[in-house]
Amino acid sequence: MPERSDYFLVASITKIHGIKGEFKISFDSDNHLNYLNKEFFYVEKNGQFFSFHVDYIRPFQKSFIIKFNEIQDRTSAEAFLHAKLYLPISELPQLEKDTQFYYHEIVSATVVDEYYGETGIVKEVVQMPAQDLIVILYKNKEILLPITDETIVRWDRNQKNLYTKFPKGLREIYL
Repeated sequence: MPERSDYFLVASITKIHGIKGEFKISFDSDNHLNYLNKEFFYVEKNGQFFSFHVDYIRPFQKSFIIKFNEIQDRTSAEAFLHAKLYLPISELPQLEKDTQFYYHEIVSATVVDEYYGETGIVKEVVQMPAQDLIVILYKNKEILLPITDETIVRWDRNQKNLYTKFPKGLREIYL
């Protein structure tokens, strides 16, 4: 099986639903419509990947219910509670604008601010309910930069540089 870095996270299993092996899932994307007609997902549990074929995905309250052909009952489903659903990176839709990026792409990128110049390396992206944040490692300190249209100037995939515009005074708070 290829490396985890060859895949991207699509959704998480949050609960078992009923007795027929259905799961309640939470998508890790603001555009989940791209994934409702997939024929299979790679399901990761305890570091192992399993290829499961989708029987159906249907809306349920404010989330979705998924049923896999390989899971027939609640007992079998219990082994996959809180598992993660992945797809190959090759299935990600192409992004058109140079201000758009997938979070996994910018990890380890060099941050270049239009005022401060080179301002560290992207350590990770933290998804928060109110706003997602880029964690930048600079001189052994972490700087949290909100992801907004105002703070992201451009993403250069070839050079792996993320060009930013820090809000006035934000950087100084951390240094």
